[in-house]
Amino acid sequence: MNAADIKYVLEHRHQVDLSEEMLEIAELKLDDPETSLRELAEMVSTPITRSGVNHRLKKFSKLAEELRDKK
Repeated sequence: MNAADIKYVLEHRHQVDLSEEMLEIAELKLDDPETSLRELAEMVSTPITRSGVNHRLKKFSKLAEELRDKK
């Protein structure tokens, strides 16, 4: 996962359905790209596991790939 994928998805947000949870993770990760999964898990408003954070970040990468393939 990289910040470029998150930014790309957010730029094309009108083409995908993003939950508030996904948007929160995106904002936190973009604010500090060096933040660890564990730190992100502790920062979100609703407690989540490190694995849950990883899943959401991977979803951004997958969405970015899908959006790029549509072009």
